[in-house]
Amino acid sequence: MFKRWEHRLQQSYLRDLSTPENRRRALIYNRWLDHGVLRTWWANQYEIAPGVWRSNHPPQSRFAAIKAAGICTVLTLRGASGNPSDLLEREACAANGINLHFIALQARAAPTTAQIADLIALFRSLAATVPDALQIGS
Repeated sequence: MFKRWEHRLQQSYLRDLSTPENRRRALIYNRWLDHGVLRTWWANQYEIAPGVWRSNHPPQSRFAAIKAAGICTVLTLRGASGNPSDLLEREACAANGINLHFIALQARAAPTTAQIADLIALFRSLAATVPDALQIGS
């Protein structure tokens, strides 16, 4: 019952960002339903390999700093859902000249073989476009 209610609530926020009301609703969704208010102060961002960083889902305000730090590509492991947080992330990346890629993984389940293969293929394609990038063996 709770899951159905939550799904209906989330669906009511799925909008484009073309009007002030849609943008307001997207920001409400992002801040309160997607826990964005917590990520305002908690970046959880760490370098895991030279030039490779991981973090929680960044708020819009952090994308300028991400670009200033020399990060040119963001990989979202949430997938391209079309939810308001996704729309705001796309907008922030475009505004800052950051490439954005999506792979859908689940937080509560191990990735499938196909998901791992997709991730490796994406890493290889990204490594081919960045000089001195982390190389992934065959």
